[in-house]
Amino acid sequence: MESNNFNLVEHYKNISNHLFSQYLLSSSYGHRGSKGQIREDFMTRTLQEMAHDYIKLKKGEICDSNGRRSSEFDIIVSYLSNTIRLFGSDITNVVPVETVLSVIEVKSILSMDGIEKFNNDIKSLNSFERFYSPTPTYKIVGDITGSKEYASIDDHSISPNKGVLGITPIFGGVIAFESPKIETVQKWLDEFKGELNFFFIFVLGRFFANRDTNNNKWHIAERGDECFSLFACTFYELLVNTRNREYHIQTNSGKYIDLLEKQAKLIKKA
Repeated sequence: MESNNFNLVEHYKNISNHLFSQYLLSSSYGHRGSKGQIREDFMTRTLQEMAHDYIKLKKGEICDSNGRRSSEFDIIVSYLSNTIRLFGSDITNVVPVETVLSVIEVKSILSMDGIEKFNNDIKSLNSFERFYSPTPTYKIVGDITGSKEYASIDDHSISPNKGVLGITPIFGGVIAFESPKIETVQKWLDEFKGELNFFFIFVLGRFFANRDTNNNKWHIAERGDECFSLFACTFYELLVNTRNREYHIQTNSGKYIDLLEKQAKLIKKA
């Protein structure tokens, strides 16, 4: 009996075409803000359906244990963890920087101004501090073997553009529905000196561009509606092994508790 096999390229072509149809449909809304929110929402829903159960995608801000808050990002890709959320509420989504895998900006039309603004937001985010602690098992193994790898992260801050012991940099990218000619975009990117963790630009049905981290050059693949497959590969690479992310180290939630206690003391003094 002949079995039916999935054709993934066709599958992602269909997703691409469906998203673009929704984009065109949303154009009937008169208010610019309404259009933008609708487009962010259906892109977020699509990516959430693609992600596994330990991943959450939300619009919001990012915080660190020093009390800093980022600009608002259209999509924050984070993983489920035991990290406490001091700044969360039912009307705001503020994600601890230690749990963030990626930030994504959704644009109707790609522009150099939009690229530069997103890069500035990532640059600001890269000044945040991430604090992790070794898991008890990892610490015991390190002590027994004498390697004590955990010493390099225990109570040491890790920048969002650095990676260590399975903790990856926070990668950023832009997804757009329309763009100028490829030649124009290539010229922009040839002259663009962005943050190293600003990693991809994807224009639906047009092209996928990614940065070569070895030489800091951008490469554009103009593949029409097959581009979604290239984007999907990058998106899934971000999520691989997320479930085991805290096998060696986990968020140092004590830093957030310290921040709360410090601010509570200020209230008492006042």
